[in-house]
Formats: sequence, C-alpha cells, structure tokens
Amino acid sequence: MNTFEGLEIHEIPQGVPTLRAKWAALLHANGLREEDVDYTLGLFDTDDNLLGTASLRDNVIKEVALSESVRNGSNTNALISALMAHACECGHGNVMIFTKPEYRDTFRSMSFRYVGGTAEAILMESDPRGIESYRRYLESLRKEGRNGVIVMNANPMTTGHLALISTAAAETDNLYVIPVGDNRSTEFPYRERIAILREATSGIPNVTICEGSPYAISASTFPSYFLKEVSDATDTHIRLDLDIFTKHIAPALGATVRFAGTEPTDALTRRYNELMGELLPAKGIELHVIERTESDGTPVSASSIRRFMRERGGLERVAATAVPESLPYITAHMAARAMLAELELTPKPGLVDRSEE
Repeated sequence: MNTFEGLEIHEIPQGVPTLRAKWAALLHANGLREEDVDYTLGLFDTDDNLLGTASLRDNVIKEVALSESVRNGSNTNALISALMAHACECGHGNVMIFTKPEYRDTFRSMSFRYVGGTAEAILMESDPRGIESYRRYLESLRKEGRNGVIVMNANPMTTGHLALISTAAAETDNLYVIPVGDNRSTEFPYRERIAILREATSGIPNVTICEGSPYAISASTFPSYFLKEVSDATDTHIRLDLDIFTKHIAPALGATVRFAGTEPTDALTRRYNELMGELLPAKGIELHVIERTESDGTPVSASSIRRFMRERGGLERVAATAVPESLPYITAHMAARAMLAELELTPKPGLVDRSEE
C-alpha cells in the first residue's frame, strides 16, 4: 500500500463485487467501460471513496480514470508509477498506455512516447527505443521495387493463406508478410505460426516473413481483434492500428500496397477491410482485396480447421485445407488434446481417475 497526501493506493481485486462496482462507476463517470484486465490499482481517500484507478493488461496500461478533485499531475504520477512498478515486477520492459488524446502531455511528462492515435485514443510507450527499434529492423529488410505487405494470423496456416501470399507475390517485386505476434486467443503460438509461414513460403523467392511485433494487430493496437467483437470501440481500435501501420510500418518497408482476403463470415475482419479501403488510399497505400479460396464451395479458413481438430475423424478434413507444413503442428495439438481428454475421462474402471468414488 502506498500512502501520500492523505490518499492511499492499493489493489482492487476484480473478484470483490463491492470494489468492482466502485471501479465500474468511476470508469463510467469518465466515459470508459469495463474491459478485461490483469491487475487494477485504486486511489482511495480516508473514507474509502475510490477517486482514481488504472489497470494493467499484459504490458498495456488502460482504464485510467480520476475524479475531478484529484486530477493533478502528482496523483496521476503516483498511480501510474505504482502500476509501472508492478509491470516491472512482472517482467515487462516496455509498458504501453492506451488513453485519450487529451492526456498525451500528462504521460509525456512521465517519459512515455507517442506511437500513434486517432481522435478518440492514442497509444504511448515507455521504452524510447520501442517503435524506432522495430522500424529499423523493417528497414533492414527493405528492397527496392514495388513492395507489398500482408498482416495475417495464420492460426494455423491454410491453403487460403498460401494462395493469398502467392497471388500478392506475383503482383509485387517484394512481399513482406507480418504474422500477428500476440499469443492471446491463438491456438497455435507465435513461434509455431511463424515457423510454418517461413517453411511454406520458402519456395517463393520474393517473399520475406518478418518478425511480428506489438505494433501490428496486437492486444495493444487492436484489442477488439482478440475479443472477436464488433462494438462502439471497434472503429477506434482499427483506426489506431492502421495509423501505426501508415506512420511506421509501411514507410519502413517502402510498401505502397497492402493485400487482404475477402471476409464472408467474420464481421470484425470485414469491418477492418472496409476501413482499410477508406484510410489507406489517403496515405498513398493501395488496398488489394483478393477473393478467398474455397473448398467444396466453402471458404477456406483457419477457424474451420480449428473446428475440425475437435471433431472425431477430423484430421482428414484438416488435411484438405491446411498447408502440409502445418500438419505436424496440427497433429501434435490434436494428440495433446486427446491425451488431456483421456485424463479427464471418468470413470476409468480399475484405473485412477479424477473421481473420488
């Protein structure tokens, strides 16, 4: 617990209904809504009134709200400093903050640097080398010519992903594929996904698989993607992600075209494509949306493969639309799931199981 100026800072456990209700009320009073967070701090007066709050989700500070009576630099600084200390204890070297544009100067005074933003929200980070370091990495990969970019999850990689890459590569001198670097809500972790992408595209000479980052479709730039929801915040998240793309990623790679596949089923991805079509051309970047590959009249998708993986005898259906390079990883995941299912099975006559009977 931190105490100063008659105020105290301590954790707000999300599982305590009375404290969560106070937290939600303060957020609503500041035009914010409750989001999933890992750790929350509150600023309380001597009567236990909640006057300020800030939360951490992985390495992202969010849900920063203060009552008007305590909106001064020292109170904000104390709250954020306490949260930064916790983030450091958790091993986060670069802490990001997702906040309103009017607080840009406040957080700049705490040594946060601006990454990108919209009229509704901005993203800042504590590491002075953060986005610049990633820009320099991308610049080291840059080649001369007509350069294009694809950002994809490939969770796991399908024949549709490979068709999109192959078509885009044929239309460019150099194609840069950036896998989603975030592991949240992905069945296949980043290191598996990027390994599959590199192996599957090794025969296409003008394709470079870049390292992912927190700056392209991540929980920092585009949290709606990992919630798979379309809400009133979705456009803000998409615009923020695309602002960072047009300010930093595309210029570093010399990219003048971005490729995407059509999206017949996922409303969130469809909205992302719509806003790319509105925003990218204004920044001198062409958007080329390529028709999605189909199998037996059905669009090929990673979500279908993940569904087949859960079905009895699903491996045959998986093999029809997954790239061959994905199959060893897919079968390993299916085997692990089968073993866990066996462990959960009860009763097991004559064997030890989870049942106490």
